Amino acid sequence: MDRLSGVTGARSGGADPASISARISTRQVERVVTPLSEETVSAQTVSKSKRVLHQAVAAFHRRPLGHNWAYLVLDGVWLKVRRAFGPQRVLLLAAYGKPKRMGRVAE
Repeated sequence: MDRLSGVTGARSGGADPASISARISTRQVERVVTPLSEETVSAQTVSKSKRVLHQAVAAFHRRPLGHNWAYLVLDGVWLKVRRAFGPQRVLLLAAYGKPKRMGRVAE
């Protein structure tokens, strides 16, 4: 649902997958991947990985919710996280929903 991704986008400062992946440089990826795999990463590999990641995130944002919800609460909190390339603030999004009952239970 586009409305839901719009809400999450608004809560995350309007950041969409394309703008996030566009800000990740090859050097940043290399600083994270090299210590883990002991191999360097080419710019072509980073570009392909960013494209695949962008498509996966976009599909996640557009997926149907799958239920008729009585209510759906979205919230987020900013956390400071230590990463291989230094401290960073990340947004943790949370969703809680209560589905509508499809029918009344006979008493």
